[in-house]
Amino acid sequence: MERQSINLLDIPAGSRLALADGSVVEVVGNPGDGTWIFCRAADAPPDAQDVPVFANDVVEVLP
Repeated sequence: MERQSINLLDIPAGSRLALADGSVVEVVGNPGDGTWIFCRAADAPPDAQDVPVFANDVVEVLP
């Protein structure tokens, strides 16, 4: 079964996402290009480095 991609355009900072590798991240920035979103691990300290996440790696927007 093919996974449907998530539209990143409207995902605000503070949202939590499940990624294909099983990790959970929190969105810290969204450039609004629909391809990349900037996140950090959900359990990371506030001064952790942000990492870009590609749209195809996002499995689910968590509640």
